[in-house]
Amino acid sequence: IQKLMKSKWKIIIFIILVILLAVYLYLHFRKSDDFEPQIKQKIAKLVNKATNGLYKIDIGKIQIDISNGGIEAQNIKVYPDSTRLQFLENAKQLSNDIYSTTIKSISIKNLSVIDLIKGKNIDINEITIDGSSIKITHKKRNFNYIDTLNIYEKISSEKQFYNIKKLFFTNANLTIINQDKNNLTTTINNLSANLFDINIDSSSVNDSTRFLFAKRALIIVKDYKSETPDKLYKITVDSVSLKPQSDSAIVFGIRLKPNGTKDEFSKKLTYLKDRFDLSITKMYANKIDWFNLIAGENFQGESMQINDGYIHVYNDRRVPSSPKSKVGKYPHQLLMKLELPIYLPLLVVKNLKVSYEEFNPASEKSGTLELTNVSAQVTNITNIPSLIINNSLMKVTTSSRLMNDGLIQADFIFNLAKVKKSVFGLNIFLNKMDGKNLNKVTENVGMFRVNNLAIDYLKANLEGANNTASANITFAYHDLNIDVLKKAEDGIKKKGFLSFITNAFVLKNTNPSSPNKPLRTYKIEYARIPQKSFFNLIWKTILEGMMMTVKGK
Repeated sequence: IQKLMKSKWKIIIFIILVILLAVYLYLHFRKSDDFEPQIKQKIAKLVNKATNGLYKIDIGKIQIDISNGGIEAQNIKVYPDSTRLQFLENAKQLSNDIYSTTIKSISIKNLSVIDLIKGKNIDINEITIDGSSIKITHKKRNFNYIDTLNIYEKISSEKQFYNIKKLFFTNANLTIINQDKNNLTTTINNLSANLFDINIDSSSVNDSTRFLFAKRALIIVKDYKSETPDKLYKITVDSVSLKPQSDSAIVFGIRLKPNGTKDEFSKKLTYLKDRFDLSITKMYANKIDWFNLIAGENFQGESMQINDGYIHVYNDRRVPSSPKSKVGKYPHQLLMKLELPIYLPLLVVKNLKVSYEEFNPASEKSGTLELTNVSAQVTNITNIPSLIINNSLMKVTTSSRLMNDGLIQADFIFNLAKVKKSVFGLNIFLNKMDGKNLNKVTENVGMFRVNNLAIDYLKANLEGANNTASANITFAYHDLNIDVLKKAEDGIKKKGFLSFITNAFVLKNTNPSSPNKPLRTYKIEYARIPQKSFFNLIWKTILEGMMMTVKGK
């Protein structure tokens, strides 16, 4: 990101240096009443020369406080000359990124007038750039034009050394238009940046430890807000802090919030669709190519870590299911279908709460399944064919507490080289758990109540593809007793006789049936219903094994 951000923001640094040259000219002409027009004309020529005639600059006003070394330039605008732009395009001398920039004001403090007039070096204590709006229009051209002159080389004939102790960007807006992606437009408001110890000279030009010639830099975005194209969700981010030198960032307060209540959300749907409510407290990112991500070019980095938050999924069974097939929509298939190239070697998740709530029309109530203290590690997240050749397996390892009780571990393996068949594997192990804790979901969704159940462990080894799943299921438990329920006018009631028959003659209350007998284990072959999801296939396969176990078949 360092090289990219240098190229994308270098026009801002160039404007600052232009203003300094304006001050230099002003001080030489200051014996006359007003030489501002001449200064502006000189600046315009300098910009024209430095940008190969592509850009023009307008400056509304330049004010200088000679006694205090203060300078302020107002209403600055840098924009491309359309005629020259077309000429350079035809001559194959146009870069991939075209800029348009407006700046409300640039304020310079504690500039030494003596150094400016007599010396070759310029030392500035502080510069503040307020109210800037930067628009970048990106288009990959079939020629690779590179401007071989850097900023220093373009101004070195005027001055030899620039030192700026502090540079602040406030109230900035950045808009990126990617013409290669059907004019995909990304806008970031409330952008600010703090840069420290800026040295512009022949030695700092190629110093890879600096960002925009600064030894230290911090870019901050606050209060990001947007809405999904279907208008079903609002997306908000409290703040993003980016450290360009290390290409690292910390993101605070990520929210995906549904518009309206659960019932209001359901009424907007033609067919059944999950309703997501997501909150992430903090996310760390390392070596992420941020500009390419914002521009829709690719998403590549070294690692990401998500800390604290929740994901709540709501499913309203009153809404009819879609008749469309969901074949081809497994997680790794969806990853491979993304137009955006992705490569993230490592994603770490810590301390999430994941819950699934389903409304059952039969009970007219909803039940909720919860996973707490969720941690996960995902490796080799990619849809880039050249990388998949070397490593075709995306692995997901998870650990959590089921209903805040039993420790459950799940390991997924997705074969990225066999996405057409959608080959995947899954190993699940659930430790000891009190089965009565499942009543939060079983009573309203399954229409039965667990009176007693001690789960010793559940083990499932599953392999699946587009249309089928096979699994070896071992479900060890004892003291099983349930009530079968029905919907009554005054609530959920027990079916007394059916409950008796079920416990006495249908269900086996323990596995193994006695200490000296082996565990009942089952090999399950389950045919997928095409309209059902990936997780439905997994759940139905495991449930089939559990039901066969408790029935003793």
